[in-house]
Amino acid sequence: MEDVDVLIVGAGPVGLLLGTELQRDGITVSVIDRMPARGFFCKALGVTPRTLEIFDNLGIVDRAIEAGVWLTGVETWVDATIVPARSMHMPEHGLPYGSLSLAQYETERLLEAAFAERELWLHTGQLFRNGGRDRSAPDGASGRGTHPALPMARRV
Repeated sequence: MEDVDVLIVGAGPVGLLLGTELQRDGITVSVIDRMPARGFFCKALGVTPRTLEIFDNLGIVDRAIEAGVWLTGVETWVDATIVPARSMHMPEHGLPYGSLSLAQYETERLLEAAFAERELWLHTGQLFRNGGRDRSAPDGASGRGTHPALPMARRV
């Protein structure tokens, strides 16, 4: 049995970042996700300046900037007419970073790399629900703080 302090369900950007940050604070973490692999379709694009500051602290900001495209603004058009109330331009000065367009699968790839650099384990193809065993969980697994070494575990 593998003992963990925290079991994180969901290996998207939030779960991977949370796992990395908890591990940096000395907390034993395991991250599981029902998906067997990272998805290709983009669910999110925008990365805020504050998120880039966090990525800087993790040491992945340069890789994120290299993979993304800087946003300078957003314009909304309806029937060939710009709608100023739904449009915005990003400030050019006063922030350490601007806003970056970075596909979610790229964000996950970067966070998986940060996760791997800390020798953490990501368990894919797994799901725990309500503290009990779910049909997609391995036999005998429960979500109560300990779980067996999961068969689909991989070091990222």
